[in-house]
Amino acid sequence: MESDYDRIYLRVVRPIDIVGARRPSTFVPNGRNNIPDFITVKIRSSSKQLKFSKGSNESVQNNWHFVSTSVGEHNEEIVQITGLPRVPSDDNDYLFFDVYVNGGFHGEGRYPLRIYNKILNTDLNSKRTKKVELFSESFTAAVGSVEIAPEYVGKHYNIDPFVDLLLNWESSYKRIKTSPEQNLIAELTKVGKIGIETVVKFFPQLMT
Repeated sequence: MESDYDRIYLRVVRPIDIVGARRPSTFVPNGRNNIPDFITVKIRSSSKQLKFSKGSNESVQNNWHFVSTSVGEHNEEIVQITGLPRVPSDDNDYLFFDVYVNGGFHGEGRYPLRIYNKILNTDLNSKRTKKVELFSESFTAAVGSVEIAPEYVGKHYNIDPFVDLLLNWESSYKRIKTSPEQNLIAELTKVGKIGIETVVKFFPQLMT
């Protein structure tokens, strides 16, 4: 069902501070520098399972090229990322950002998308965006950055720890080696601290 379909929406806001790239604001009428450099952002993943597409009914790809923009110009293109394992694995997933200036490779950045059962995300439309710094073998310092806003939608990651305890109480019980009964009961008494939005989201699972 769609409600159980784990996915991430990634919005690339804009490339910023691209070293050496000409900005539109540096236009010189009829001059040599009146053409800005165009920046292309390409993303790929450390996991072969993660795929990219424009939407649920579109064909998926192993990587994604965003629309080219100039330095500082807002891109705002959104891509959907699917292929997250239903059961969180112990390894981590990273997104790699390859940035090109006028078609030539400029630098690469890495973003930790998933750390075990946590998706490092923000609201898709939030002003609190993430910044991925870019690096190149030719420079010791960062050669620019890409501003992004990822948002996770699903029920298998970023779960409230108390909800996770309730849904997986048997495995939690087995993991507690010292006084498992008392410790499990002590944790269950904290259920009242769960926010109403979390209760609504996981209500069917909590009632089974």
